[in-house]
Amino acid sequence: MKFNLSKIISFLLSVFFLIIFFYLIFRSVIISDSFFSIYTVYLIIDLLLIFFWVYIFFTKNNRIRILSIIYLFAILIPVYGFEILQNYPQLKLVFKDFDIRTKKAVYNDVSKNRKVVPTVPIGHEDIDDKNFDFFPLGGISNEYTLFCNQEGQYVFYNSDRYGFRNNDNLWDKKIDAVLLGDSFAQGACVENTISENLNKVKNFNLINLGYQGSGPLKMYGALKEYGVDLRPKYIVWMYQSYSALADLRHEMENDILIGYLNKDYKQNLKKFSNKVNNFLINVLSEKVKFDTDLKFSHTIKLYKTRHLIIKLFEKENDYNYDNEFEKFKIIFDNTIELSNEIDSEIIFVFFSELDYLRLKDYINADKKILEYIDSKNIKKINIYEIMKNNSNFETFFPFEGKYHFGHFNEKGYKIVSDEIKKIIIDK
Repeated sequence: MKFNLSKIISFLLSVFFLIIFFYLIFRSVIISDSFFSIYTVYLIIDLLLIFFWVYIFFTKNNRIRILSIIYLFAILIPVYGFEILQNYPQLKLVFKDFDIRTKKAVYNDVSKNRKVVPTVPIGHEDIDDKNFDFFPLGGISNEYTLFCNQEGQYVFYNSDRYGFRNNDNLWDKKIDAVLLGDSFAQGACVENTISENLNKVKNFNLINLGYQGSGPLKMYGALKEYGVDLRPKYIVWMYQSYSALADLRHEMENDILIGYLNKDYKQNLKKFSNKVNNFLINVLSEKVKFDTDLKFSHTIKLYKTRHLIIKLFEKENDYNYDNEFEKFKIIFDNTIELSNEIDSEIIFVFFSELDYLRLKDYINADKKILEYIDSKNIKKINIYEIMKNNSNFETFFPFEGKYHFGHFNEKGYKIVSDEIKKIIIDK
């Protein structure tokens, strides 16, 4: 019998898409519990591909079969190339002085010579799955900590007694300000963070309570757990455009975090730091592996490509964060009340990632937030406007925004530091 490679490939493709069909049935009916969803579209497309490759398999025209396979790979190669570079942007810099290792690889390498712990955002699913009765708001305390890499080299820091990015001796001093926020407040991927810049000012001490993955509810929780007792003169609240309400949506899925909506609620995390550490030590190493595997899974499933196609057919108004906005107002009203009790002044810092700076105007959710803040007569620093008014705002991001890295570079963090300094130090 004559060996026909094109026929074998078309047969394998038919079987492959048939397997995908049963997988999509499982995802839509068993997991999503709804046949009519985005998986319905995928099922239709997959069925068409099955019929197509079955036809190609049975056709007697070998030329059509060969051309079909060539066209398929002509499409797949650039699509997967795009997907790989979206999930692994560091690969674009393979020929530059840039450490292209994954965080998991760096963690494994460094662990051979010394103890190191990673920073990984903790989600409600990590708590719910293990039935824990507390929710950590920072990282592992008093440890050499692996953070991230966006400018060439991975950043490490020594965490303080509560797992935040501070010099531990700051906790023994009179504190002038606390910084609340997510990975931007934490100082993602740079050595000279906002808190580092401000703490260089003589006789001024700021405690950084920022941690990656923190939305408004975790930020408020961090203030209640760690910030209130410091009785700072200033509370600097960093609000990330769009992302904050998206994070809040996930935070509202956890009963422990929802408890913070009660003014009298606290977890008293300070009292059992060892318990928190033991939990995080077990979870974080698993999370580093999971997050790496998730990126690989996303690449295989063309997650970024599918997301991009979906976004082309969506309008801004399709994102409805009205419920989260109402919850944010409750959280921030409580923060204002708390700040009055301890005689602190709130500084609201509004900023965004590069993608939102490139938009012509604010998204609707951000307009609501800014109008609400203005109604409260809170001092506001609009980093979005400051950067937007700079014709070269890409220079505030790694490699001038040429690659898909989300955080500021040191120049960007310096702008934020300087604007905060104008209000609370240079006034």
